[in-house]
Amino acid sequence: MKEGKKGFKPLKLVSLVLWLLQVAATIIFTVLVLKAGVLPALLLGIVFVIIWILAVIVGLLVLLKERKGRKGIARRVIACILAVLMIAGMIVGNKYILTTLDTLENVSNTTVEKESISVYVLKDDLAENIQDTAGYRYGILKETDRENTDQLLEEVKKETSDSLDVTEYSEQFALADALKDGEAQAIILNDAFVSMYEDEEDYAWFAEGTKVLKTTVNEKQLDLSDANEKLPSSFIMYISGIDTYGGVTERSRSDVNIMAVVNRNTHEILLVSTPRDYYIPLSVSNGQKDKLTHAGIYGVDVSMQTLEMLYGVDINYFFRLNFSGFIDMIDALGGVDVYSEKEFTVDPIASYKVGYNHLNGLEALAFARERYSFSNGDFQRGKNQMAVIQAVVQKLTSTALLNNYTDVMKSMEDCFQTSLTDADMKELIRQQLQNPTSWKISSIDVTGTGARKTTYSMPNRSASVVVPDMDSVQQARTEIERVLSDK
Repeated sequence: MKEGKKGFKPLKLVSLVLWLLQVAATIIFTVLVLKAGVLPALLLGIVFVIIWILAVIVGLLVLLKERKGRKGIARRVIACILAVLMIAGMIVGNKYILTTLDTLENVSNTTVEKESISVYVLKDDLAENIQDTAGYRYGILKETDRENTDQLLEEVKKETSDSLDVTEYSEQFALADALKDGEAQAIILNDAFVSMYEDEEDYAWFAEGTKVLKTTVNEKQLDLSDANEKLPSSFIMYISGIDTYGGVTERSRSDVNIMAVVNRNTHEILLVSTPRDYYIPLSVSNGQKDKLTHAGIYGVDVSMQTLEMLYGVDINYFFRLNFSGFIDMIDALGGVDVYSEKEFTVDPIASYKVGYNHLNGLEALAFARERYSFSNGDFQRGKNQMAVIQAVVQKLTSTALLNNYTDVMKSMEDCFQTSLTDADMKELIRQQLQNPTSWKISSIDVTGTGARKTTYSMPNRSASVVVPDMDSVQQARTEIERVLSDK
């Protein structure tokens, strides 16, 4: 009998320690759940009742007067098992909550944008750093982006201890020509403008034929005057896919330009796609027309304002996705099922059939970016982009998200930014948990006619553009008003 009691005391101590750990884990979980603020009131109450009732049950099993023999031992074993299971559940739950809070904090409430300005020389130039360019002839843009250019120019002067020989050029193509022809031995250019060379065959050399000696990164405060203090029941979000591989906060051309018109009351989302080459006035161009994609060079807020001018609406928020992050997020989701209207191939990545295709991140990116396989080029690409977004939204609002939750959250940190606050995002999550009804997602795209025109950003060269069909724009306006008005 004495030996039994001696074996019983360690079990009593273990069960007591485990119960105290369970209570501590439950308190931490309770605090984190309240801090997260994503559970609706009813679900929150149910969760709290369950976890605290279990804590009380284990406590009673541990603290009630001991019973002799096997029954007493069995009671404490049951208490230990329940405590271990609850502690493990709390640890997993706390990890999920902390991951969610960290992700929401990192991706939300974005009000600044980064822009990089660099010193370029030809790739075979002997200069290895800025000091080596002392005595070089520098080329800069005469009017465009002068504040950033002048700032970097002053830094170069200090590093080279040289007054510098500087020549001004009217636009970025003349600047590239001067570098190639030897008129300038180094040029200063905002990296956002470099992507414009990609559309011009005779400037394809720039990407591989130059090197960067110095880069300065500045932050620009975004003009988000239409942002709401509180998340409204209906709102418009600008979805921008930036044309760069790297940081999502980098200013760049926008290759994807979609407005998501969201009505939380009717659970409806309307996706409105505008071709990247739409030939319209930018908010900063004083009435001169340009390609919509070029608006992103001047800032995501300029893209928003330009679309507001076109459709006569207020855009409340933006969601900006970086292409490299686009791949990571879809892979973390385990791929998405995307509907294709056309059969086509993007060598060497994938072939797509008419109907649903299960795509990984790289395949989805190629699907969304391809335009040369279609007779209607940019218009079909806009439809494909909306099909990918629709597939991602459906996956994110399904239970499939839980299969790889941590990796999905991590991928979001690296691939997108939004002007929604973390409180706004918590409210959307809370609403989805409270009412898990599937969202009705529809789409519409505006059309136009292909042409070649000079643009605000390329005043001395004609560029391929799409002249808007204003009837299709008006149809889109009508649909936007319908969704916003709960009809």
